Amino acid sequence: KEVSQRNATKSEKIVSTHKKHKERIKRLSEEEKEERLKMTGYVTNLLGYKTSDNNYTMKPPASLFQRLEGLRCGEYIPTGKDTGIEYPYDVIRFTFMAMAGNIRSALKSVDFKDESHKINYILVIIEKNINDIYASVLRNKKAKEKLDKMETDFNPEVADRFINTEKPKSAELFGDDMW
Repeated sequence: KEVSQRNATKSEKIVSTHKKHKERIKRLSEEEKEERLKMTGYVTNLLGYKTSDNNYTMKPPASLFQRLEGLRCGEYIPTGKDTGIEYPYDVIRFTFMAMAGNIRSALKSVDFKDESHKINYILVIIEKNINDIYASVLRNKKAKEKLDKMETDFNPEVADRFINTEKPKSAELFGDDMW
């Protein structure tokens, strides 16, 4: 009886976690939904579940999508807890893009015992590199913001004083009697 109660409690937690996760996805902005779609499309294509013309060759396992969502919030699979970590979907996609060579090499050379092993192996590659890619994205974003600020601070009147000045003739600079 005690074992069945524990199993029932475990099942309730799983259902509750799944509901929280589904609600979190529903709250995504349109831009986030689009980025999520791009990310899952790229990953399924890279892992061979999808061809380049977006036709599925095999159905991707649900565990792949769970792991990707878990990765987004800094967990193995999403539990619904607020971890304080939230990688944007584009960062996850950029990490897969940056590691595509390593992933392709692993897909060709490693003998995976099953699909779960393959997904876990690939996600370890991503987890080891996502912080570096995220830091790079943040640096690029900061540099772009700085550049945009410089462009808005640009004053054409001040620039014209330096750009459009005529160069004085030597006589004007040194006087007529110099030569």
